[in-house]
Amino acid sequence: MHGLILPALNLLILCVVLYFAARKSVIAAVRKRHELVINDLQDVRKNLSTAQEKHEEFTAKLKGVGVEIEAIRAEGLQDAAGLKQKILEQGQKTAAGIVSDAKTRSQTLFYEIKGELVMEFADQVIRRASDHLKKALTGEDKDRMRKEFSTQLGNK
Repeated sequence: MHGLILPALNLLILCVVLYFAARKSVIAAVRKRHELVINDLQDVRKNLSTAQEKHEEFTAKLKGVGVEIEAIRAEGLQDAAGLKQKILEQGQKTAAGIVSDAKTRSQTLFYEIKGELVMEFADQVIRRASDHLKKALTGEDKDRMRKEFSTQLGNK
């Protein structure tokens, strides 16, 4: 055991020397590390607080967006209903115009066709009368008609 006392004494002296020699630098390093940890902790708290504020802000904005979306949707439905009514009114006006134009056109066509039929009828009457006169007139009647025509022309 005597052999252990000297190395233990050397170890004790070394520890005391190291304690007094390295004490200030170790304490300074520990303090510096402690301050760094405190500063990091404060930064984390600030970041956490900022993140919570932003979270609350964005949550409120999202709720506002939902309300805004609903308002836009309601406005869109109202606009669509207004446009539907406007389109229906325009369609009714257009339909009324088409009906009016169709009536006018049909009346015009009726009078045109009626005029054509009257003209065709008159032509047929004249043709039949001419054919009848050609068959019924004799040579004597033709001579008498020529003389009367010449006389009438001479009087004018």
